[in-house]
Amino acid sequence: MDPFEARIYFAKQLVALTPSKVAAQELIRFLIHYSGIQNDLYPAVLETLHKVDLNYRINILQFLNDLISTLVLDPKHFSTISPAYGYVRLTVNQLPSILAQVLPRKPDPDSIVSMDPKQLEEMRCLTNLRASYSILIDISKLLQFPDLETYVDQFDATLLTQTDVQSIKQDKTFDEAYIYETVANRKPIDQPELVPLLHQEKMFIEPLTDSWKFILAKKRQSQYERVMIDTHPGRLKDSDFLSTISTVPSDHRNPLLLSQKQILQRMEADRERQKKGKETLWRVRRPTNEVSMPEFQHIWHSLDKYDLKADRALLDELNGLYNVCKTPDVSDSSAHHRRHLPPNHRPRGGRRGGANSNVVSRHRAE
Repeated sequence: MDPFEARIYFAKQLVALTPSKVAAQELIRFLIHYSGIQNDLYPAVLETLHKVDLNYRINILQFLNDLISTLVLDPKHFSTISPAYGYVRLTVNQLPSILAQVLPRKPDPDSIVSMDPKQLEEMRCLTNLRASYSILIDISKLLQFPDLETYVDQFDATLLTQTDVQSIKQDKTFDEAYIYETVANRKPIDQPELVPLLHQEKMFIEPLTDSWKFILAKKRQSQYERVMIDTHPGRLKDSDFLSTISTVPSDHRNPLLLSQKQILQRMEADRERQKKGKETLWRVRRPTNEVSMPEFQHIWHSLDKYDLKADRALLDELNGLYNVCKTPDVSDSSAHHRRHLPPNHRPRGGRRGGANSNVVSRHRAE
């Protein structure tokens, strides 16, 4: 398969991606097999993201997370200098742009003349926010992003400013233009395959920082719009659009709009994605097969202080298990072994037969 055919095949598989782990693993094996032409294959990711609907966009982001996980967690087969590891560098380098497609900007009404205003109101461009946040956490853990906890705490906090509160009172729409201008003005690292040899931290920290700033900005937008609806309930209008959108041909429908069927599919996909997320909760990276100090401290501080009275029942249970499972002493086991031997297999000597008993018999006879 030449590079052109491989790229067409890769693009078709991206469009057909589902949250299923089997489908992702098959496509990952394909990319690893053709890692020599990754610079020809990878641009198809951004091209496909722009064409498909919001459901497929989050599926593609989940697939990229699985790809990074496969390559990072198997350093024996995929070292940092292996050709396949280049996919990790390409993905992280383009991650802010990928997130900007997964969480797209709502179109400007003036730029789309043919779109019904009702359709513009029904667009939910923040649908993928929570799933993107979870995926970004997983990627940050895989790449050992040092500022992860800081950004997670910020995501869970209130991000609205006093200016935002005043804008909400004045019934002003949130201006998200600056978010995407920042991503558009960002310059990806040229020749990322050379960066690990020069500045290892720059390759991952800088793009991940930009990605987290983008996610926090979208979370701020989400909080803004929610407070806006609570403050101005008239903005939330009843619409029968969802009951009629399914009759619109998919070729003529904006990819940012979801039909009733797509909404139901998304619900099933989210359930599958949640199951996959739970599969990695137990995963602990131990390259040296030793417990790290942060892990030890986490377990140590999660335990209560020792209390002799409160822990007596637990200690008795542990002692009972120890007595059942402990290995008997050598002397006890040898005596037990002799008692259960038949007479003709007992060792010579001792009080029953043997040399000592013969000596006693001769002494009595004399």
